[in-house]
Amino acid sequence: MAFGSITALAAEGQTTDIWDGTADTSWYTGHETESEYHITTAEQLAGLAQLINTGTITFEGKTVYLDNDLDLDKREWISIGKGKGGRQAAYSFCGIFDGQGHVISNLYSRDSLMPKTNVGDDKENCYRQGLFGNVYDGEVKNLGIENADIIVDLNDASTYGKGILVDWLCNSKITNCWTSGSISGGAYLEHYVGGIAGCTLRNSTLTGCYSTATITGNYKGTCYKEEDVMTYFDCLGGIAGGMLDGSLTVEDCWFSGKINVNSIQATVGGMVGYSDNASVTNCMVTSADLAADEGGNTCWVVYSGLSLGTAENNYWPADDRYQATLLKEQDGTAVSDFTSADVLSGLQAKQGAGIEWVAGIDHPTFAWDDRNIPADYTAVDAAIAKADKIDGTLYSNYEDVKAAINAVDRKKSKYEQKIVDAMAKSIEDAVAGLKEKDNGKDNNKDNNTPVTPQIKTYTVTFKAAGGSAVKAQKVKEGKSVSKPKNPTRKGYKFAGWYTGKTAYKFDTPVKANLTLTAKWTKIKVKKIKITGMSKQIAAGKKIKLKVTVTPKTAANRTVKWKSSNKKYATVNSKGVVTVKKAGIGKKVTITAIAKDGSGKKATYRIKIMKKAVKKITLKASKTKVTAGKKVTIKATVTPGKEVNKKLTYKSSNKKYATVNSKGVVTTRKAGKGKTVKIIATATDGSGKKATIKIKIK
Repeated sequence: MAFGSITALAAEGQTTDIWDGTADTSWYTGHETESEYHITTAEQLAGLAQLINTGTITFEGKTVYLDNDLDLDKREWISIGKGKGGRQAAYSFCGIFDGQGHVISNLYSRDSLMPKTNVGDDKENCYRQGLFGNVYDGEVKNLGIENADIIVDLNDASTYGKGILVDWLCNSKITNCWTSGSISGGAYLEHYVGGIAGCTLRNSTLTGCYSTATITGNYKGTCYKEEDVMTYFDCLGGIAGGMLDGSLTVEDCWFSGKINVNSIQATVGGMVGYSDNASVTNCMVTSADLAADEGGNTCWVVYSGLSLGTAENNYWPADDRYQATLLKEQDGTAVSDFTSADVLSGLQAKQGAGIEWVAGIDHPTFAWDDRNIPADYTAVDAAIAKADKIDGTLYSNYEDVKAAINAVDRKKSKYEQKIVDAMAKSIEDAVAGLKEKDNGKDNNKDNNTPVTPQIKTYTVTFKAAGGSAVKAQKVKEGKSVSKPKNPTRKGYKFAGWYTGKTAYKFDTPVKANLTLTAKWTKIKVKKIKITGMSKQIAAGKKIKLKVTVTPKTAANRTVKWKSSNKKYATVNSKGVVTVKKAGIGKKVTITAIAKDGSGKKATYRIKIMKKAVKKITLKASKTKVTAGKKVTIKATVTPGKEVNKKLTYKSSNKKYATVNSKGVVTTRKAGKGKTVKIIATATDGSGKKATIKIKIK
């Protein structure tokens, strides 16, 4: 029996659409008012680029979902958003792009130059080269870019951002994304080249991302002119090339790729190539393959020009060639073994909301990252255990069994589980095909019944995968394991015990040591509700909206706030709405969108009033009331017109007296002899209040 190498197998049920080089916008045309779109083909993705590059369509307030893996087939890609965008909404993607865990492979770009229109016209250098050219006030999440191949043209005079996923990231987020392949930047003007993003502007954030890409700066000779020696330089970062302005936050990210530099001016950072104000927290650089012609220009984590920003709880190789950062304040650890439990526990202790660090093949990674989490070798171990019980001297072809066992590769990932399962089958097939020896000759009798050993006791281990611990069980050979009580995990629903991708049947006889892994289903948001004191707010005032997210057990109950018109009203991350005088008489819709990818949202429509409440006067027909009786409070609001007159009422002690929304006070016998304050508050955001005292007799 011959044993060759086992090639990679496609994930079960997985399909990949291959690009034919055309663009399809039919999914959008005629559906312009929709808030959600689903892309299933590479042609539709190219159509998204075509729509954004008109400069009139931005997808602001809309979500685009990717429902399929795509193969761009190494055809020249035109980025989603071209050079005229970046600092503005036009020519930029301004919505949410949710890859839903899918992968776009073979992204290819060589032509970053637009056709010439006028000689010397700088606008001819307007094409970007990443999957997204510009993302402005938007977000890209849950997406992988595999085997990218990008080279910046030496004549490209479009400065700054060159990234595999996004070239220019302005006031936007990238969450749970990864890249592999290569990007080579460098021309006679400076470029910020990054494994995920090129350059960032304003307040941008990268969270839960990683790159294994090779990043090269100034890739062909010395491209700088002699007179420009200290004017232009490349900035190369494993995650982000550099921060152009504002601030940059990088949290819970890792880089294990390679950075090549051919210029003494270039700056290099394992996370960020250059920044004047970056916060890099709980990140990890596992690669020692960062190279610059000048060692002082390279930092393991972030190269900072002004010693501003922070770097906390980061990990980098135990190699003294480079500093971690150039910051005055930094916190982190140089690591010699990234598989150490200390590294994983250190990252888990500081992980942000929605991030789950787990043990990986060579270093910690994220719970969703099947490509770097070890595969389940339970079936392989069982097959080897079965083979070990056999006396190989009794069989003429036992070398086939040895060959199958020696072919086992223990470095495979969950993504390659089928390959591992095939390894187990190869061993089992070799055992089943054994031929007994007969006086030095083969009798060609198949051996399906190995010698039966003494009954053994095996250990069944329960791997909770982030859930509550479950004790291991000792089981005699041939007996079944008892099903334990279901583990619990915050934000997740238990979906059963598994070996690989197969649900385990607890009536199965145990024949070897066994590891069962818990499978979890993330609990998503089902409903969002917004409440506020009023929907009529005075110009120039603020109100705080309250959001209720159900179910309470959802894994991620945070929301993103958006205003339908920022000229009239803005809303911050805490739901505080600030209305502006420019919006007097206008209506603005405030939207809360679930961040867990469920697509759930709620709206709150506000009318902006011209005037604010200046004074509230309270009167009552009597202020001494017999216990158990009622009295109505009458309120006068000043000014009397173009103002929201609605008030809320509150009692200083509900045991003694209550008040309803119409100002009707009901006294109680328990309050006899007591004085209660009734407080009326304006609901227009002005904060104006008035108080009246009621004596209970």
